[in-house]
This record gives sequence, C-alpha cells and structure tokens, in this order.
Amino acid sequence: MKRQLFFFLFLLQLGINAQLKDVKIIIPKEIQYSYYDLMQFLPGEKFFVVAANALSVYNTETCEVIDEYELSYGVKNLSISPDGKYIVCAISNELLVFSFDNQKIQLLFKVPTADLIKGQPNAEYYGAMPIGGCFFTGKPDELYVSVSAYTMLYNLADKKIVSSFAFPITDYVLHAVHYVKTNEAVLAKITGTVSAIIRQSLTDLAKTTTVLVNHQSMAKINIRDSLLFGFAVDKYFILDLLHEKVVHEVRLPRYDYTMYGYDKSTLASVNKRISLTKPDTVNFAADEYVYDIDYLAASGTAVYATSRGLKFIDLKTKKLTEYYKGIATNLKFSGNGNRLLCNSYTTYRALRVYDPKGMKLISERIAMGNPITSADISPGNKWLYTNSSTSGFFWDLRNLTKYAELKDISGNDSAYIQNVFFLSDSEVVVNSGKYKSLNLSIYNLNRKKYKKVIKKGVFSLASGFINNEFYYCDYTSLHIINLKTLAEEKYTGQFSLAASPLYQIINFTKNLVFIPEANKYKVVNRKTKKVEYESETWSVNARVMISDDDKYLYTFSQIKKKKTINGYETEIPTNALVKIDMVKKEIVRDYAETYFPYDFKIKNNGKNMGVWYVKNDMTNYVDKQAVYTEYDLESGAELFTKPLATTKDMMSYHYTSESGKYFALLDPMGKFFKVYNINGDELIDLSESKFTIPKCFFIESASKLIVTSSVNSLATFVDLEKKQVMGQLANANDDNFFLITKDLHYLGSKEFIKNIRFKYQSEIYSFDQFDAYLNQPHEVLKAFGCSDTTLIKAYQTAYLKRMKVLGLKPDAKLNFSLLPTIQTVVMKETKPGFLSFSIGANKGQSKLVKLTVYNNGTLVYNEAVKAEQQSRLDLQLPFETSSGINRFEFVVKDEMGIESPHITRFYNNIDLVKPDLYLVVIASEKFKNNNFDLAYALKDANDVANTMVNSKSFKSVQVKKLFNQSFAPDSVKNLNTFFAKAGINDVVMIFFAGHGYLDSDLSYYFPTYYTDFSDPKINSVAYKSFEKLFNGMKPIRKLMFIDACFSGEVDEDVLIEEDKKNGEGKDTTRAIRVAGTMFAQSTALEMSKTVFSDLRQNSGATIISSAGGTEAAFEGEKWNNGLFTHCLLKGLKSLKADNNADSKIMLSELQKYVSEEVYKLSEGKQMPTYRMENLILDYELW
Repeated sequence: MKRQLFFFLFLLQLGINAQLKDVKIIIPKEIQYSYYDLMQFLPGEKFFVVAANALSVYNTETCEVIDEYELSYGVKNLSISPDGKYIVCAISNELLVFSFDNQKIQLLFKVPTADLIKGQPNAEYYGAMPIGGCFFTGKPDELYVSVSAYTMLYNLADKKIVSSFAFPITDYVLHAVHYVKTNEAVLAKITGTVSAIIRQSLTDLAKTTTVLVNHQSMAKINIRDSLLFGFAVDKYFILDLLHEKVVHEVRLPRYDYTMYGYDKSTLASVNKRISLTKPDTVNFAADEYVYDIDYLAASGTAVYATSRGLKFIDLKTKKLTEYYKGIATNLKFSGNGNRLLCNSYTTYRALRVYDPKGMKLISERIAMGNPITSADISPGNKWLYTNSSTSGFFWDLRNLTKYAELKDISGNDSAYIQNVFFLSDSEVVVNSGKYKSLNLSIYNLNRKKYKKVIKKGVFSLASGFINNEFYYCDYTSLHIINLKTLAEEKYTGQFSLAASPLYQIINFTKNLVFIPEANKYKVVNRKTKKVEYESETWSVNARVMISDDDKYLYTFSQIKKKKTINGYETEIPTNALVKIDMVKKEIVRDYAETYFPYDFKIKNNGKNMGVWYVKNDMTNYVDKQAVYTEYDLESGAELFTKPLATTKDMMSYHYTSESGKYFALLDPMGKFFKVYNINGDELIDLSESKFTIPKCFFIESASKLIVTSSVNSLATFVDLEKKQVMGQLANANDDNFFLITKDLHYLGSKEFIKNIRFKYQSEIYSFDQFDAYLNQPHEVLKAFGCSDTTLIKAYQTAYLKRMKVLGLKPDAKLNFSLLPTIQTVVMKETKPGFLSFSIGANKGQSKLVKLTVYNNGTLVYNEAVKAEQQSRLDLQLPFETSSGINRFEFVVKDEMGIESPHITRFYNNIDLVKPDLYLVVIASEKFKNNNFDLAYALKDANDVANTMVNSKSFKSVQVKKLFNQSFAPDSVKNLNTFFAKAGINDVVMIFFAGHGYLDSDLSYYFPTYYTDFSDPKINSVAYKSFEKLFNGMKPIRKLMFIDACFSGEVDEDVLIEEDKKNGEGKDTTRAIRVAGTMFAQSTALEMSKTVFSDLRQNSGATIISSAGGTEAAFEGEKWNNGLFTHCLLKGLKSLKADNNADSKIMLSELQKYVSEEVYKLSEGKQMPTYRMENLILDYELW
C-alpha cells in the first residue's frame, strides 16, 4: 500500500556517515521545586518560560517545547524584558543573557560577578559571590543586578554599568525584585542577624527606604501588583506595599528534629516563631508548608501552593474561597489572570496550565522521568535499582528491561522509599513509609512482593551487610540485626555522618564495633560493651577499617612528626592514615600524610595498602594535588606514588570500587570528573558531561561504571575497558522507558519517545523527524552488552519491517550538507485567525521541486517550485488557522526526492470555537447472501450515533447513516456533499461496523449488501476511498473507527498457507478471509507498530482499527455489541477512558482505553491497532 512518505525518503539515496555530533537530543526534563522564581509568561502570554535544568520556552495552550537551552544546576532570578525580546537568569556568580526572536532562544553572552562589580570598593574580594537578584527595569535593555552589598544598573547594549550603589560591606542583598508601579527595586537585605525589606529608587540607587524589619532571614520575595510575598525562615507573609502593612501571614511549621539528636533547648531555638501580625491558623494547618504564593487581582484573592493543595484566600475577608487538593510547588498567574501555570507533583508530576475560573486544565507537560535520588546494584550484578522518593524500579541488567516497580509495603503512592539495600540477587531490605513512621521490610524480587516486616518505626540513613550481618543506622545510633532471630544490638554515636557516602564510618567485626563521636571515636567490644580503644584525634571524612582478626584498626588521625622547616627540625601535628595495634592500644604505623584523605584499600592479600588523598605541600597553598600511593602494609615503606590531578579547587567527591580496581575523583557540579584504574592511570575524563551531584556505581566484573544524578532521571553507563560512554537510561514513570547510546540510537516506550525532541543548529524538531534513523532497539541492546540474543533479533526484525513499510533503506546514514534546507520561516498575523509566512529555502545537492506545508499533521499546501526559484526559494503564503493551537510544518523536496528537515512554527488562535461534529455511521449487517449476515453491526452503528449526539464536546452533532443497501461505493463518494458543510474547526468522524475483506494483493475492502462473496472485490467499498474522502475535506480533526476483522494493516511477508478450516460452531467474528490463506497472529509488522510510531503523513486522519491485520474482531450476546464497539461506548459513557480524571475524554485517552480493554476481554485474541495515526493532533471527544 503506497503512502506519501516522510522526509526520510532521502535515506534511499544516501549512504555516508551521519553528522550526529551536530544533532542534540532533548529528553523531557524533570522540573523540580525551586525556592526561586523559575516561571514567567512572555508578553502576549502565548508562551511561557521555565528556568530549571534548562531554559525552556513552552506554548501556553499546549505545553509544547518551542525551544530550549541546556543549563546547569542552580538557576535563579529569571526575568523577561518588557518587549519579550530578552531573557536573563543567573547561575551562581554568572549572569546569562538570551535573546528570543522568531520563537528561537539564543545565548548572547555571559557576565561573571567579577566583571559586574569591577571598579566597586573592595570588589576584588567579592568577585566569586553569587548574584542575589536581577531583573529588567522598565527599559528593554536595562538590568538591575545585586551582588552581596552592591547594587547596579547594567546596560545590555553597551555591556557596562550605568549607575551603582553599595550598601555597607556588612550588608548582604539576598534577593531583589521589580516593583513596577513605582519603578523601584524591592530588596530582601540582611545586616548581621536582622533582615529587612528595603525599597530602592531605580532613578537614584542611593535613595532607599526601609519598609519592614524582620528578625529572621528572608529566603525569597516576589511582587504582584502592590503586594509583596515574603518567605522567611519562620513565616510566609503578604505585605501591602502601598500602605506598608502586612495583610496576611502563615506560620512556618515547627520542626521535629528529635531523630537528629537535637536537645530541647536547640529545638526551642530552631522552632522560635516571631509573628508580624496574627498568623492564619484557620485556613492553614500547623504542619502545612507553603511552597509559593501569587495573587489574582480580579478577585482580590491570594493563591497559596501548600503541602495540602492550592488554597484561594480572599484577602479582605481572610476566608478560604476555593480549595484544590494536590501538590503544586510553584505557581504563576499570567498578567491578565486568564492562565495559571503550576509545577505540579500530584497525581503525577507535570507542568500544567489552568484557566483559574474553575481550575479547568488547559494543557500539561507530563514529566516522563523521575530524578534518581539513590541507586544500587545487586551483588551478582543482575539488577540495577533506581530510587525516586515515592517509588523505585528494578532494571534487569542482562537485557536492560524494567522488571518491577517498588512501592511502600502499604501500596500508598504518597509513602516514601527512604533506602533500599540488596541482601542478594533475589531479596532487598526496604526502609519506607510515611515520614517519622518508616518500616524495615524484606522484598522478594522473584515473587515481586514483600516477604516480611523486620521492624516498624525505623528511619534508616544507611543500611547494608558487613560480615553477613545486616545493619542500619539513623542519625544517632547504629543497629545490628540478626535477620533470622531479629535480635538487635544498638550503639549510640554520631552516626549522622553515614548520611554521606564520602564518610565511610560504618565498620564492625564479630567482636568489635566502631563508634564515631564529635571529632573523636571509640572501638567497643560487642560482647562485654567495654571500650577497647578511643581517640580524640580523628579525620571524619575517612574510611574506617577493623581487620578481620581484630588486631588492627585503620583510619585517619592526627600524629606528631618531625619536619625540617627553613633548616630547623621541629615536631608538628600531622594528619595521616594510621595503623593502630588493638592489643598495644597505640599507633604502630603511619602511611599517607594529608589534610584531605579520600579512601584506602588493603590489597595483594593483605601485603599492600593503596591510598587516594590530597598531597600535603607546605610550599604551595594554591594548587591541590590528588595522588595515589601504594605502601608496604607491614613496614609502611612507600612503593610508588602516582599524581592524579592538580586543581585550584578541592575535589571533594570520590568513589572507589569494591576492591579498589577503579577510583573516581570529581566535584559536586561535575566540572571535574575523572576515573582511574588500580595503578592510578587515567581511564576516562567525564568532565564534559557535567553531572550534577553525581553518584557512582562500579561493576568490577564487567568493567562498567553507572553514574546517576539526583537532579535528573538519567543513569549513564560507561565502559571502562573501552574507555567510552555506552549510553544512558532514563528512570521513566510507570511503564515508560528510554535508553540511548553514544551514537544517538535509542530504544523506548512509544509515549516517552513522542515527548523527545531534537535540536539541529537553531531549530527544534519533533521526534518523528529523526525517529526512523535513530530508533534502533537492537543496536541499543548490543551497545549496552545485552546477552539476550533472541530479544535483539526480534527488535531487529521489527526495525527492518518498519523501514520497509516506510520505503527506507535500513542503516542508511544522515548527511545534512546534502539536504535542501529551509533557512527562514517568519510568521506574521495579518488579522485574527489568519497568518502570512515568509519562507526562504536553499537547495542542497539538487534543485528544489516542491514545497509542502502541514497544519497539525494535515496537508494544507503542496505545490511545485517555479523554475526560477529552484536554487533559492523565497515565497509568502497565507493560511487560515483553526481554533486553538496550529502547528505548521514546512518542508521542501528536491528533484532527487530528498526532503529537508521540517521547520515548525506554532500559532495559538485564541478565538476558541466549539466545534460541530459531522458523524457518519455505517453498518453493513445484511447481505444478499444471508450466510454472511451479522447480528450486531446495525446496533453498533446506532449505539455510536445515539451516544455521540449527547457529547458535551460539540455545539451540534450532524449525523448521516448508511445502513445495509444504502452503503455502496457511490454513497461513499456522495459523502463529500455532507462533509462540505464542515468548517476548519469542526470534527469529522466515521464509524464502520461490518465485515472486513482482504483481496489477493492485500488491499482492504468493506463488503456491501450486493457484494458477491465468490469475488468480494466486486460491489465492495475500498478502504482507499475513505482515505481519498479525508484528503479532500476542510476540517483538520478527522477520525475513523473500523469494527471489522483484519482492519489493521497486513504484513504480506508472513502469509502462510491455511492447512485446516475453522472448527465447528457459529463464527462470532466479522471475518472474511482470502480463499486458501490466513495470516500469522503475531507478525513483524504488528510488533513494529507496538514498538514504533507511525511516521507517515497523509490526510491527517487517525484510523483506529478494531483488530490487527491478521486478527478477527469479535461480537456476541456477551457484550450485546461488537467487542470493539462495546469498549468504545463504555469508555465514553462511563468515563472509564478519562485517564487523568479531568471529566473529559481526549482521542488519545479513548484510544489507549479501548486498546487495553479489548485485549483484556478477548483474552489476548483481539488487539486494536491503527491503520494511520496523527501523532500531532489530540482533541476532545466527550
């Protein structure tokens, strides 16, 4: 079956290497809670900006990513110029300035703090200080910036300070925001222990006024109209700047730090709350935290995002007017108050845009992944566990598949998974539950369920096994438990140090246990509880090791050593790794002298010791040299030293593999990240990856490293033998998954892949532009070392089938230099709902011959290029737009059939029109040859019509019925007259119930009353006639349901001879088979459709089939309908298809529900699929 194909047709002619280094893949970001202003609407409010781990611009009505620029961790102070042309933000001590033009972000320049305050008094001492606040003033090219005690106005065009003012050097500006009404800066400033709100004139920075004094530090302030929202360490409040009066206050909950070992006096000090006015204890609970505040001026309502939900408070009456459960941690109203943007965490994490009137959901961007808060690998390297706060996943490292999801033993979605530790390859210990009420339980991986509860009411910072004994520790004590008898030993000490993996302070043998205390430690006999050794000189950031025979203790301590300084010998205190004789109770050997030890391992069967540390150099206090040294364990003699790295900053993060075969040295932001082997040789430099707060897991037996970050969902796999990155795994939600290799080949769930984007040069491309080339699951599994060859072969077969369906050559390569390119697409609104596009395109290797334009996946323009413009095309095109979002795609093709990448532009037609539904229901139930009569087709069609006329989604529903004799080829052609009444905003739906027929060349037909079943092609209606019908109509939203056998596409490669007829009994299917043949029930084409998305662009219609191309479609008394129709109606009328519980059903929701329900009720015998799929357009049906 020929189709109009995608731009990857050019792959047929190309066989040269890809320029993948020029292509960047954009994986859906996890937007975590920020205490700073991370969301803003652009002027006009058609777009909004989010500054998190990327600077991203989204379409307000769709949450579609318009453009994105990758950023590092710690972004704050997002601000947009009044004309929307510039965007600024700050990361630590650097100011970043971007332009936004023609829907594209471009980094213009960066300014470090040192350059901003250059020339200010004492500036040389504050050059590394972070930026406290920055925002655009009323002028489009002028910024206000604060650094420490310095405030200044900065001109973007000239890149220089135009005026400045410095507060006393003892002051510090924590945050600054723009008070537009009076053109002032409002500052949160601290002097010593006193915090204050200060107004500062932007025409004269030296003119300042104190508005409010608060004895607790201010973390953040924000302003809407004349109201300031203050976030102090003990309260949240709203300050009326016009009257300089606090109009509302909510008290910060008191902390329960008993688990941290705080005494009562310390807790009292921490929990001291000094009110500015009477706190609101009526609308807010004592344990309720406030994440963000904004103000809806039209109703005089302050909106609080709290740990209980969204609360609307009337500031005049102080009454709660609206309340919506579910956590949103950040919120922002648009300027006119028509839209509310929320960074939401329940029921699933997503960016959401609401209409504040009734909180109607407008759009959302679901977070496809979860940040990996912790991870672990099973002892036999079989499982990778990735934890995400409220749930975790076990991944099978043999085939890189998601094996099981782990939740708390209660199954509660709000319960936390605090800690997980492998007992073996089949069991893990899980510390989970509600805050302050956690349990220790054992989970069986083989059975995928909990085995037993070890202990209730437990908070575990760390847990594990030493000498086959299980332990866990909280902040104040170590607990050693016998898992068989559950007998427990408890030792009190400063075990909060175990919270950091850098402090490897948990160690015990059968007889001795190490107990850390404040700057000291002791070793206690487990049987007698007697202190065997104690010391008041101890370096806490060091490993502790008691020898297996209990004779020696190894740790870092302070000793006195003779040193020669300026020719004089003197004894000075020195930190070193020491060996303590537990019998003699004294230090008998020292090894590495250092003020910053990393780690050590005893090697070579106890003969040698390898130590990683920062070298003491009393002659150089600027550079820090990390070294690896091996010593003879008995004599303490140095065997050799290997320099690892010399840096200006201390590299504090480090990880060592189990035996010391590998060692990683890095800084928290990943700017420095190197891995070394057992001899101290550098294996790989991962600094360019810039991992934020990374954690390393070594698989020594496979020479692999897995790196995770707590700020994103990616786990990076590194081959240490080949010294290269293998790829990344995304810790995706639910059943979603995604893996990508260094060559950008990827494997993932269809839903996840639909949300990825590609960036080439300055353009963002949807996933379908590169998917045919890069979506190669078999290559991914091979790159990750998958041992399941059967799975690899199955994926490869599905991939080859997909490429054949698309008409593409497998393994063809990309070369952008040969492609025609669209250089410019400039959009202009000529009048509401109508656009003009100025298009400029250049030829590649061959002349341009055609320009094609799609709107929301539907072909709207397809014309030849004039001869005089075949090298350079310049054209203006007008288009009418549909109500809501319009996604225009532009593509040029050359004479070789090679297409350019698609350039996309978005337009939001705010003239929202409720559509009419033009519904055609067709039932072919009775036939001249009554041996083929069906029982429920007519009822199916009538039930669908009677249901859809009650849909609230449409202004009116126009219905046309073609039943039995009235269904014929001519009557289908005449439907053009019926559909001609439909406008661009309307929805067209066709429903067919009846037989399905495949002829000898596998073309699909619908038999009519007059069909001669000895040659069913005669007097039947070809499926292609409906495709032609869809192509010729004006509406963009087009949909067809087919409840018939073999209604999916057929894989002609797997035809097999039918060697026996159907069994006896009534045929309850809607099948007519090709004489002498049948089809395999599982084919490469069907697997391909399961794994891959449909990239073919045709009429823009979505065609949903009740069964696969080789499957029967069932009907019967059990459902009183065809099975497919039964599920379709049930999903609509009972709202079962409303997946996100927003009281409306979208096409995508209905498609998902019907597919799953039919498969379940048919016990796997029938699986709905699609003949064609519009990947872009989703719309409301109920």
